[in-house]
Amino acid sequence: MKALLYDIARVTVKIGTTVIFIGRRIFEIASALASKFPNLTIGTLVGLVIATLLGGTLGAMSIAGATPFAGLAALLSKLVVLLGVGKGFIDDLRNNAAKAEMDRVSAQFNALGMGFVQS
Repeated sequence: MKALLYDIARVTVKIGTTVIFIGRRIFEIASALASKFPNLTIGTLVGLVIATLLGGTLGAMSIAGATPFAGLAALLSKLVVLLGVGKGFIDDLRNNAAKAEMDRVSAQFNALGMGFVQS
């Protein structure tokens, strides 16, 4: 896993004479989002773990060589992840983390003087 993350961090794009480190920027954005929205991050991780376990157990059950629960496992896996993301986002909204971030972005656009943002 560490080697895979290191390979992602080394992804670069060369535009003319400038080298852009895309992989590092992706990790920077992901870590910033994880610190700003901790409940969303935890909800997503819990949902993914439960979905993986559910898909692995229910999807692997076979009766006479057929897997009748594979479709149900795929559907339930997606629903579990969606519920985890939704619950985490609602908890972050209650903690005003999302509102504070939206206010910060709104202030940046309002500073441009374009008149798009209403306070």
